[in-house]
Amino acid sequence: MLRTLIIFFTLFCCTTTTVTAEIEQFIIKSDLDSAYLPYSFEILRTDSLHSLSHPTSKMIKILQPAYSENDSTYFVMLNNPAIATSSNSWFSELAYPAYKTIDDDQVRSLVEDWSTYYDSLLADNIVVGVGRYNNSLELFKSPIRKEIPADNITLFVNKTDRKLTGTSTVCLIEDYDYDGNLEIFVYLNYNAITRTLYCIDLTELKIEWELEVSSPINYNSFFSCNNKENPSVIFTTINPGNGKNDANYNDSYSYLSIVNQYGKVIYNKLSGNYSYCTPLLYPDSLDNTFYFTHIENAEDIGNGNSTIALRKLSKIDNTGKILNSIPVSEKLKSISIADFCSQTNKSLFVNYDHKYYEVYDRNLQLIAVSDTTSRQTILLAVINISTENKPVYLIMDGLYNYDFEKILQFPFNCSSFEITRFDSLDNTVELLINARNKSYIGRISKKTNLELLSVFYHNNQLYILMAFSGLLVGLVITSIYQRKTKNNLNLITTQKFELEETHQQLKDTQQKLIEAEKYKQAKDIAGGFAHEIRNALFPVDGSLNKLFRLNYSEQYNRDTFDKYFEKIKKSTNRAISMTELISQCTKLDSQYFPEQVNILKVINEVLEANQTSIDEQQVEIIIEGDSDITVDSNYQQLFIVINNLMLNSLDALTNRESCHILIKWWVNADKLRLIFEDNGVGINSKNINQIFNTFFSTKPSKGTGIGLSIVKKIVEMYNGTIKVSSIENKKTTFEIMCKIHKHILKPYDKK
Repeated sequence: MLRTLIIFFTLFCCTTTTVTAEIEQFIIKSDLDSAYLPYSFEILRTDSLHSLSHPTSKMIKILQPAYSENDSTYFVMLNNPAIATSSNSWFSELAYPAYKTIDDDQVRSLVEDWSTYYDSLLADNIVVGVGRYNNSLELFKSPIRKEIPADNITLFVNKTDRKLTGTSTVCLIEDYDYDGNLEIFVYLNYNAITRTLYCIDLTELKIEWELEVSSPINYNSFFSCNNKENPSVIFTTINPGNGKNDANYNDSYSYLSIVNQYGKVIYNKLSGNYSYCTPLLYPDSLDNTFYFTHIENAEDIGNGNSTIALRKLSKIDNTGKILNSIPVSEKLKSISIADFCSQTNKSLFVNYDHKYYEVYDRNLQLIAVSDTTSRQTILLAVINISTENKPVYLIMDGLYNYDFEKILQFPFNCSSFEITRFDSLDNTVELLINARNKSYIGRISKKTNLELLSVFYHNNQLYILMAFSGLLVGLVITSIYQRKTKNNLNLITTQKFELEETHQQLKDTQQKLIEAEKYKQAKDIAGGFAHEIRNALFPVDGSLNKLFRLNYSEQYNRDTFDKYFEKIKKSTNRAISMTELISQCTKLDSQYFPEQVNILKVINEVLEANQTSIDEQQVEIIIEGDSDITVDSNYQQLFIVINNLMLNSLDALTNRESCHILIKWWVNADKLRLIFEDNGVGINSKNINQIFNTFFSTKPSKGTGIGLSIVKKIVEMYNGTIKVSSIENKKTTFEIMCKIHKHILKPYDKK
């Protein structure tokens, strides 16, 4: 919850003016079984620092990687003597994989930290470092192949009776002041004696300046400002809280500092205090800026004026000016710049306590957030391997593809690395990985299907053997069962034949019953049709006979003639209507035209068509339902359904008092439930089960017996149902259920 609130707060606090895009969520799949990952790391060489050897920052440094399978990789290895001996350190240049020693060079110092650079004047690689010599700390440089003795310059002499306890670090080798000569920056961190930063000209091997920095320098956050007008270096410090301070620094606090070419501190920002923050600094070479983590109120916390740390991630220029700043939720462990799968430009990866990532664009606009993992997931680099179409992420515990799914597991956590071999397409083939006091050279290999299958068998051998054993037992039991059932095959065959014969007889009987039922239905329909036509035409016959007699009678007059003629006309129209209804009933199956129908619109049209009868009978119409409900039906056919129910209700309400008709509908799941109820004469319980039968009518003089039959057929044609209940002389209720199309809730209640 806290992470979510911080993310949203970050979006509002960013000073960028671009529109905030949707934040992506991605999963770092780090807990996959390494045995089944598609790639393996085959260790080819291991070098260890002996536990009794004098400690050093690294053992191996690559001079020149190989660019094909036939090339050799050249590297320098440091060999430090045991602490208890007085031997010197020496460096060896080796060719790998032949393990051929090219050269050995001895230095007089016990090396604590070192690096290499190429000297174009000597045309040779130079080893340069800092180490202990007697009771002093000195800088040395030694050509690797040239037969030139190592050169040394003393940096610090211990004139106290205290033992030198601490470390020396090579922070940077670069021509930061653009004078044509390389400078090396060395920081001596000896708690009780000295904490000093030195800038040394490597060409002349002389100290250009030195600066006391009591707050220890974070050597991973030490860079050139790349500022020709005002050459300087920028770095951050940490806060051990040992009580050491000087004119610029107090080791209870951490700082962001810029020091110019004369060794003067020109910018010094308080960035954190003891136990709260170790500031990080990461360069962005695209626009010569830096990303910087810090606590905004470090001084207030140190003075006791505040207990809540306001953590910030800021973008600064090479003078320390803050260009953009956002709050962050917790302590940051690392900052990296790399490609993110959904972005065309490189993005900023911010790692929180090894557990999860937030990804920002270069203006600190949040792009994506990862899940929380159980592994250390500091992003070290992005590399290419030959069998992956896209670059892969090199993270502390292995390689991950562009979807952050682990594809290779290192057998150890990688703290730093170098590429030792490329293929002809510049894809990474081999890596040098530093982990604690060991260095490994290993090859990235794609596992074959046979290897993966072998791993699966090895890991599940017991279960596979159990499955095969079960299969074997099953085969034995099946064989025994087949022998026992062989004698029953003839009986089964005979029974099968008898069943087929019986089945055929049943089918023949069923067909006869169907034909008999069809004949009965046709007979009933024909009888009903004949009965209804006879009833309709009977008045015609009587009226014609009377007209015939009047024709020869002296009492003939026009009014009498018109009366009998009107009766003939009505009876004939009824017979014609009867035939039309029967025709309509038989053609309904071919008139299936589904569409969206608004139920209220149909009801309103039915009311309008019958408004005269409603007014004459003084019937109260009650409508309750949502106005925008639509059903899957046909407008004209649904009109026929509602209109038939309305006509039946009006007929049932004839000569009754306090008449009302209730039309109510609502949604039940994905169905429309419609109630059509009147308080008319009701339906006799003996007749209620027959009212949907064709030609059944309780009104022989008026009804046709077809209306409700058509209603039922239309409702069922659109996958609906209709049922009726009635209490004589009280009410009759029709309930229709049909498929709803959509439901937009807009209450409608009208009387």
